[in-house]
Order: sequence, then structure tokens, then C-alpha cells
Amino acid sequence: MLDRNVCFVEGPGHRRGSSGTWHDLRYVQSHLAPLLGKSMDDSDLFSLLNAGGEPVVDVLLYLIPHKGLEAEDVAYIKNAQAMTNVIPLLARVDELGGDEVELVRQRVLHDLLEEDLQCFSFAGPEPYAEPSHVYAISTEEQTDYETIDASVLMNSEYIPPLVPTDLYRLVDHIFSLDGSAQLRHSAAVKTGVWSNAPFLEEP
Repeated sequence: MLDRNVCFVEGPGHRRGSSGTWHDLRYVQSHLAPLLGKSMDDSDLFSLLNAGGEPVVDVLLYLIPHKGLEAEDVAYIKNAQAMTNVIPLLARVDELGGDEVELVRQRVLHDLLEEDLQCFSFAGPEPYAEPSHVYAISTEEQTDYETIDASVLMNSEYIPPLVPTDLYRLVDHIFSLDGSAQLRHSAAVKTGVWSNAPFLEEP
């Protein structure tokens, strides 16, 4: 993954527009469209697995609110997981207490299992092998008590620390050599299967 450009695309989620909902999933489809109905020989598969010319979307990071999964979330993830890897993120956990974060995380994990949603885990091929694979994240900043030098704090390039969450662990997983290889391989397999039977079922 690190030998090519990395592109992040922020999707509008479930907001409805003139062309319907799920614009970001349609964006993923547009990248995979060249593979539709294409018969793949060994060289095509090698290219797909090794970041060659074949289009692959490595991962979709799905933000889940504190209240947990709703019916549209379930439908969305089911469609997305057929095309690429889905990693569930529990959003804005700075608004929760420490015990609340774990309670909500376990509730979301239970909902994923109940709905048979096979989200990606860096721990291995077995789904949910990593108990905390529902990453609790926040981009809220915290006061930097360790930095007392005013010249540093006032520097335009100074970046204050974020509240402690799973965000750093998630980033380390995604951009590590092993993690990126896992994502690439899993995405390539999903893409190959999806290209022969594409679908997108909106609620």
C-alpha cells in the first residue's frame, strides 16, 4: 500500500441527494467498475494483489454513533463489505466516560455479530478475533500540560495532542507494512468476487 499514492475520500453517509443515497458507495463502485465482467488471468491477479494497475479500494472506515447501529447502517455495511474491507469506528468518544466507551463498544460489537456483518480485523482471518476491533476514536484536542514553553505553544506548526483513544493504534495498523498488506490482500479477494456479481441494494 505504501508504494503508491494514498487517497482519503470523506463520504456524506446516508444523506439523500438528487441521485439518491450512498454516494460514497457509488464512488467505490466507480473505481471498481473497470473490473466488471473481466476474466482475470494470473498476471491480472498478481497486479491486483501487488498494487498494480488494477483498481482496488483498500478500506472503508465507517463511523458509528453512540446510540449504535440502525437498520440503514446495517444495510450500508452489508453492501460495503461485499466490495471492500469495512472497519467500524465508534465516533466522538470524548463525549463518553471511560466505562461508557467500553459498554457502547460491546453493544456495537454485539450488533455486528447479530447482523452477521463481517468487518475487517487486523488480528487474522477469523472475524472478531481482536476483541477491540471496533475502534473508539476522537479528534478532540486536550490540554498539553507537558509543554510549558510559550514559544512552542504559539508556534503555527505546533499540533496539540488529542484525547487518548484508539485512533493512534488504528493509524499504526493501517500504515504498517503487515497491516497494509492484509488490507490489500483482503480487498483484492473481495474485489475479485464482487466483479462477477456486483450489487447495491438500497433500503
